[in-house]
Amino acid sequence: MNTNSIRPFLLPALLIPLATILSTSLQPVNDWLATHWALTYDLGFIKRGLTGSVFQGVISSDIISIEGITIAAYVIYFVLAGLLATYIVSAFRQDTFLATLLVCSGFALQQLGQDIGRFDQIVLILTLLSIIAIPKLSTTLIIVVTTTTALLSLLIHEGSALISIPVVFSALTIYCITYQKSLSIPIIYIVISMAIFFSIIIAGNAATIEQTQWFSYLQEKTSFNINMVSAGVPFTQLQSNVEYSLERLLTIKTGKRMALLLLFCTPYLIILYALIKTHSQGRPTSIRLLLLLPLLSTTPLYFLGVDYFRWVAIAMLNTLLIVVFFRHISHAPAINLGIKSKIVLAITALYTGPLGITVALPDRALLLKTVVDLVN
Repeated sequence: MNTNSIRPFLLPALLIPLATILSTSLQPVNDWLATHWALTYDLGFIKRGLTGSVFQGVISSDIISIEGITIAAYVIYFVLAGLLATYIVSAFRQDTFLATLLVCSGFALQQLGQDIGRFDQIVLILTLLSIIAIPKLSTTLIIVVTTTTALLSLLIHEGSALISIPVVFSALTIYCITYQKSLSIPIIYIVISMAIFFSIIIAGNAATIEQTQWFSYLQEKTSFNINMVSAGVPFTQLQSNVEYSLERLLTIKTGKRMALLLLFCTPYLIILYALIKTHSQGRPTSIRLLLLLPLLSTTPLYFLGVDYFRWVAIAMLNTLLIVVFFRHISHAPAINLGIKSKIVLAITALYTGPLGITVALPDRALLLKTVVDLVN
């Protein structure tokens, strides 16, 4: 790759870590997320135990520290950031400005930085690698690679059923429609993935482990005080999580925070939807629905009242990923932006990005109206 071909990738690749540092101040992983890194299969199979088992097999120390987890989490984050920048900008070679905006603006970037240590970032790396591989593999290898990454993602976090699987399923189906491949490929993928999901949900609850023994075991191998609620994840039933989420949704505080979050995210989502409409013109209706599936599959969780920042961020990123995937395989023409559009989108990046959210500028409503008028 020569210098000219590398140059368009540099600005987004540099801005992502910079924006992360500005918005998170390189904070250590909190005790809730750090406790997840201590979960292993040592006392039996449990959900979310894969990352801890691998991490503790790699580190040389027998004791897990917040510092070690934080370093590993930031390495993972910057790997994800680099992959995102490379994949997105390479799809918008002649639209570097727009690519930079998509990668670097929006609530999603700041949320990933503030949620440092969450397993979603590992799942997103696996998801991205899956969709990058799809157009390059034979039919058999596509099924093997995508189902293997689904297995790994679900072992890392069962929530991958709503993070990774909808994106990969959409990508597989769009690929099959575009290149007239058999639709049995996405069907096999979704059937196997759902079977894995329900198997982990059923078998991953630590029914054979006493909680007291489990908490004591975790505390002995960590240098920090484990979060008892987080440590109890293997004992929590799916139904209990849903009931707790619905209870939280009914609070006034939750409602206000959700409304504020929607205000921050709306311009970014409008831009992504405008891209979907642009690229899906003249295409089958099924393509447009598949482009919206990653957004639709994660957004309802936002209304459960727990981790709504996280789920909106995932919805935004997943929508961006599937749009970029579609642009890669359809070889869509460049989007020529005028001066007015560039100015408004640059302001949007400032106001809705990490810097804008941090300083909480008061006139976002006027900006939102401007962006809506521009896109429509």
